[in-house]
Amino acid sequence: MNQELKDVLRSVLREELQPIYERLEFVEQTLKHLMQLTSKEEWLLNDLQLMKESTHLTMSHLKVKYDVLLDRFIEHEKEILNLKTRLPN
Repeated sequence: MNQELKDVLRSVLREELQPIYERLEFVEQTLKHLMQLTSKEEWLLNDLQLMKESTHLTMSHLKVKYDVLLDRFIEHEKEILNLKTRLPN
């Protein structure tokens, strides 16, 4: 095969393969973008999980505080009733 024919074949191949190379580049860029999105989603998911845990801790803390306050309130009410029963009519 002479050099001119080789050059023509290469040129034709390049032209035919160019859309494939462009498509491949597009697919690679899309994958890269998806990987970045997945990474961002993982960060967001992690942040949401931490928020959820924090919320659960806050709720648990508030429940304990509420229970303590309720117990104190009941004790105060008992004391008031006890004092009322001791008062003369």
